[in-house]
Amino acid sequence: MGDGYKQVLRGGSDPLVFFKYPGADGGAGYSRGHVMAAALAAALRDGETVVLGANGMIPLAAARLAQLTHAPGLTIIAGASGGVNTLVEPLVPSSGDYANLVAETVLPFEDVLALQMSGHSDVFFAGGIQIDRHGNCNLSVALDNGKVKLRGPGSAGLPWAARSGRVLLYSPTHTPSVFVSQVDFISLRGRHGSESPST
Repeated sequence: MGDGYKQVLRGGSDPLVFFKYPGADGGAGYSRGHVMAAALAAALRDGETVVLGANGMIPLAAARLAQLTHAPGLTIIAGASGGVNTLVEPLVPSSGDYANLVAETVLPFEDVLALQMSGHSDVFFAGGIQIDRHGNCNLSVALDNGKVKLRGPGSAGLPWAARSGRVLLYSPTHTPSVFVSQVDFISLRGRHGSESPST
């Protein structure tokens, strides 16, 4: 982005509008999605370039919240769609959704990959069907007694995620089957090493 680049957001845009849940109007007024987006937003810094993975609704909400609060110079790249600082409202579940093309500009997918592979993204958001205590992430296969219990989409863009300055792991599902002591397959290796199986 050049020196003259200026962030443009639509007035009144609510980055958390997608996280309504039954009874929210009469209850606490927030959901797990709100809490996760706020926590992830706090981890983002002004001036960073953020790349979203495929399941990008919670990270997109976090990045938009950061832009509207403490990080107005944050640049968001909606992964597979290539939308830069997407203005979609309400938020959509996937970064590959065509709605993300309503943006300040759109990058071809090969440019998004080149940006990641060259180490020019500051933050990459990654989710997984399993995440372990070492920060290893599994998007490929979950096993039960050596038999396939669940197949994921495969490693997708995770091999290049490690080239980003930071990788923020998240999961919308908080269960013991997601947060495990050791992943069954490593799609993305944690930065602190592990005793987990090899990829």
